[in-house]
Amino acid sequence: MIGRPWDGTTWKLLYGSAFRVPNAYERYYAGVGQLANPDLQPEQIRTYEAVWEQDFGSRRRASLSYFQNRIKNLISQSVVAGGRQFLNQERVRTEGAELHGKAELTRTWSGHAGYILQSTRVQGGDRLSNSPTHVANLGLSRRLAWWDADVAFDSFLVSARITNDGGHLPTTGLMSLHARLWPLQNRLSVYGGVHNVFDTDHRVSGSSEHVQSAIPQDGRNFNLGLEYRFGGRSS
Repeated sequence: MIGRPWDGTTWKLLYGSAFRVPNAYERYYAGVGQLANPDLQPEQIRTYEAVWEQDFGSRRRASLSYFQNRIKNLISQSVVAGGRQFLNQERVRTEGAELHGKAELTRTWSGHAGYILQSTRVQGGDRLSNSPTHVANLGLSRRLAWWDADVAFDSFLVSARITNDGGHLPTTGLMSLHARLWPLQNRLSVYGGVHNVFDTDHRVSGSSEHVQSAIPQDGRNFNLGLEYRFGGRSS
């Protein structure tokens, strides 16, 4: 449901549902330390969200939302007698709020910022592994008209998380730089970027089948490419 009570304001009430059927590996694979479970049932999720979007003129916009996600029959790999097995053993509920803003600061500068506060817990009150309470992002971009180029930086922060074995992952912040040039009348572009600029140690939680409880992610890395658009540059 979408309502527009007055100019520049939009209210939304959103509902969705989905399911995921267990794959062949989760149901039937059996090996050393791994037990099959052909009776696995599909995961199910229901989502609820209320959103307030507000325009501040034609160049600035903000949104505030409250959301809930409810998962039933979550498929998890668990330690059982005889090894490990995928089971429908958990109900998970996520509840939180998100604030996001986007603005054209000047004719050449624009920016965006966002913050999410959330709680994700399994039935019984335990926090879900690899699920942060705080997530934030901030970005700035600039248009360089004399070079026909765009440059931007994006930063991302995720708060501490627990691992699958009960350990802890620290708060982590990452930053990336991007640039794109249009040397051939809006058809050919050259783009590149540096991801994880400061080579930050970044890890995610492993599952019960992994040797590591915390799996290292990519350090500083680069990309460079060419792109040709036959229809020309989009507005």
